[in-house]
Amino acid sequence: PMDALSMRDAVAFRDRLAARVSPATTNKYIKIARVLWRQAGKDGYSRDNVFARVDSLKVAKSMRRPFSLPELRAVLSKCDQEWRAMVLAGLYTGQRIGDVSSLTWRQVDFPQRTIHFTTQKTGRHINLPMAKPLESCLLDLPSSDDPEAPVFANAYNQTSNTLARQFSEILMEAGLAPKRNHGKHGKGRTARRELAALSFHCLRHTATSLLKNAGVSDVVAREIIGHDSEAVSRVYTHIESGTLREALDLLPDVNDAPKPKPPPLREKPMNQNESIKALERAVQVAGTKDLLTAPTASTLAKFKRAASGTTALQDKAALRAKQAKRK
Repeated sequence: PMDALSMRDAVAFRDRLAARVSPATTNKYIKIARVLWRQAGKDGYSRDNVFARVDSLKVAKSMRRPFSLPELRAVLSKCDQEWRAMVLAGLYTGQRIGDVSSLTWRQVDFPQRTIHFTTQKTGRHINLPMAKPLESCLLDLPSSDDPEAPVFANAYNQTSNTLARQFSEILMEAGLAPKRNHGKHGKGRTARRELAALSFHCLRHTATSLLKNAGVSDVVAREIIGHDSEAVSRVYTHIESGTLREALDLLPDVNDAPKPKPPPLREKPMNQNESIKALERAVQVAGTKDLLTAPTASTLAKFKRAASGTTALQDKAALRAKQAKRK
């Protein structure tokens, strides 16, 4: 019977949970137990709700932080095609890993450039414009004629905890998380998981930070990320999709890594012997007669290029560099 459970038993249950899971998760289980015992009391199965007298654990302030752009690019460099698309979806929609992994092609509207979510945590319906980098990445994924087919086939049937562990392994490969050793210090897989500073959920924080850094208002940022606020009632606030799209278009494209500078055409000047050989080669390429009788622009260009020891491809690279500087 439920009344056989004592206060000591309830506290021991809480403490055993706290040794395995986070304080927030422990408090969630205690809350569920309180509700069950309260309902049992109403139905006449229990006279004492012992869990109502069990103190909740103090939850430490979250250490999670946003990713920097170099960190995001490091993560993407270690992702396969599917995980790369999932990371971009998490960043450009601000949605949780469970909502991202459960996407189907019916929820993705390419003609309208929108994605529809029904969040697992709150049941809220969200229609978000697709950021251009995310749209491009999703277009490259293998698709299906079945609208109910998952966008992320490998992740679709995985639990959020399993996907979180897989993402942690990506962070380790990118050098953004310490490698785990379950056999060290007597800790096993049942030990309480320590909250990492970076996780998939941090993409949500990153999206918020990037939006605010781009000058997007708090109201628009909350609408995109899905944060509810007591200060702003959705009953009286409606944000047009065009405003949301403009806000998302302000986000940087994390696929655009800084382009390396083109190498110099020659690292050091030619000595006398090299100059003579280059001159001989230039005469052969351009033709002695053409140089003396009809020095056209094309002929002179061939001569100068051969004399300087450069190639046509290097000339094109130099021209592109000059054009980029003018822009």
